[in-house]
Amino acid sequence: PGPSVKAATHSDPLVQKLRVRPIKNVILIVLESVGVQYLTAYDKNSPVTPRLAAETQNAVVFDSYYTPVGWTASALTSILHAIPPPLKRYNTMNFRLANIPTPSIATVLSERGYQTVFLASGDPQWANKGIFDNGDFRQVRTELELAPEKRNSSWGVRDKYLFDEIQQFLDGNKNDSKPFFMVAWTDQTHHPYSLGSDETNKTKGDHQRYLSILKEVDGYIGELLAYLREKNDDTLVVITGDHGEAFRQIHNTTGHGFSVYDEEVKVPLILWNPRLIPEGYRIPTVGSHVDLAPTLLDLLGEPAPAEWQGSSLFSPNHPPRAYFFAAARGQYLLGVREAQWKYIIDARREEEELYDLGNDPLEQMNVSADHPERATRLRQRLAAMLKANEDKYAWMSMQ
Repeated sequence: PGPSVKAATHSDPLVQKLRVRPIKNVILIVLESVGVQYLTAYDKNSPVTPRLAAETQNAVVFDSYYTPVGWTASALTSILHAIPPPLKRYNTMNFRLANIPTPSIATVLSERGYQTVFLASGDPQWANKGIFDNGDFRQVRTELELAPEKRNSSWGVRDKYLFDEIQQFLDGNKNDSKPFFMVAWTDQTHHPYSLGSDETNKTKGDHQRYLSILKEVDGYIGELLAYLREKNDDTLVVITGDHGEAFRQIHNTTGHGFSVYDEEVKVPLILWNPRLIPEGYRIPTVGSHVDLAPTLLDLLGEPAPAEWQGSSLFSPNHPPRAYFFAAARGQYLLGVREAQWKYIIDARREEEELYDLGNDPLEQMNVSADHPERATRLRQRLAAMLKANEDKYAWMSMQ
């Protein structure tokens, strides 16, 4: 356990207000391969998502939120089970989520009377269908179930069909008194960034197609939030990304899962509800996907399972750090973010990097030689974290 931090600005009043008049439903939108650098809410110089940015007037925006791994199945482990994924080289064993004994948030809420729904415009085979085979979600509809014979790429269908399905669910659920928890996972912003409605995309490069699709998804999100605003709905909408996406704009990396620089591991976390959040504010607390499920249960006034390792981002005892790793292309990278500092080590090459994100947000100046004591302390934290992870997942090496 690390030193505690003070509760983030306005967090205590928000939690108290939610508990007095708690939210009923949760829609968790996971944007495939979307980091903070492309969202206008995080970078005003990136005009790609204006509708979501406008809606932050009624939202809590977390400015220092991370995925543990830039890999979808690993991110899903942390989002649903509130634990770090196995820090092993990527292989099919890592994706067998059905083997993870820790209960998922879907299981917890289902046992407490919630409808649990998983919708995705992509093919969930990337998770080996573990979360579906063991019945965590009571209702599952994915890609071709949403749009038969409408496959847009080898990964799935257009995100338009996902948001159509969300709308249909909400329309059909108007008179149902039972609360619901929904996960809605987009797909088109995954490589190869398949075309949406804009056919002129055919002549554009990867980055241009990606941004065009993200702008289209921003429109779908805007329409959904407008619908909920009109209904004065008691539904909390949560928006995050499973991981980021690199296009060699900052570092010489592309895609995701190959580095632990911010463009691949720093993701949005936005909580939206006009009734409960009359004015927007931002929270600097450092956190990651392991904290998402505990945070949602905190806002729902529900206790979290003891097996979960994450903690509510609104807790005054939340540790002020986040961990991440990448294991590909001959590298084994471990990283930790603590306050404004970010430390990275390539354990195979024994090379380390330290960045002062307060002065160097793009991670361009390695200052590890200038701060050897800080680098040593953060490296020790990573060693302890890795040992705990190996102990937790020792069962994987026995199968």
